[in-house]
Amino acid sequence: MKVNVTEQTTTFPAAKGEALIAYLRDNKGFKFMIDDVEVRIDDKVTRWILANSRVSHFRKTRSYIYNQSLKSFIGELVSEHNFKKPQAPSGPQNLPDTIFDKIRSWADTRGIYTTGDPKTQIVKLVEEQGEVARAILKKDLPEIKDGIGDMVVVLTNLAHLSGFTIEECIQAAYTEIKDRKGKMDNGTFKKETL
Repeated sequence: MKVNVTEQTTTFPAAKGEALIAYLRDNKGFKFMIDDVEVRIDDKVTRWILANSRVSHFRKTRSYIYNQSLKSFIGELVSEHNFKKPQAPSGPQNLPDTIFDKIRSWADTRGIYTTGDPKTQIVKLVEEQGEVARAILKKDLPEIKDGIGDMVVVLTNLAHLSGFTIEECIQAAYTEIKDRKGKMDNGTFKKETL
C-alpha cells in the first residue's frame, strides 16, 4: 500500500515519527490525487505532512493527514509558483531538517498537538513573556536568551494548533513589514502613516 486516499483523509503505511520520515524519504517523487489536486512527495510536502500528520485511530503503525488542509497547502505552493518548479538535486536529507521541524516533532511526541489547543498555548506564551520581562529587568542575559527561545517554541506550537506553520506566520509578517517606512521615536519604530 502506498497511500490510502478517502474522502476526508490520506493514510500512510507508516507510524508517525521516524517511520513516516523514512517512508516519505523513500517515496520522494511519488504522486497521488486528492480530488482533482495532484500531490507530489517532495521536501516541502514532506515537511508539511510531518508537521500535520496524526496517528491512525485504527492502527498505530499508520498515520494520516486531512485532505482539505493538504489541498490548501498545495494551493498555496501553486500560487507561489514553487510546487512545479524543479529543485536542484541535493544530497540525502535527514528530515526533520529545521529547528521548527524539531520543535513540532518534540511537541507531537509529548501530546501537545493531540491534547493542547490555542488557548493553552496563548496562556503559556503570556507566562513566558513575563519571565522574559523579569529577566530583562534583572539584566539576566542567560535567562533572557532562554525565555526568548521558550517563546519561539510556544509560538511554533500555537501556529500549528491554529492550522498554520510558524514559517508561514513569519513570512506573512515579513511580507507586511518589508517595505514599511517610518522612524525611531523614543526607542520604538513607528510606521509612517499616509
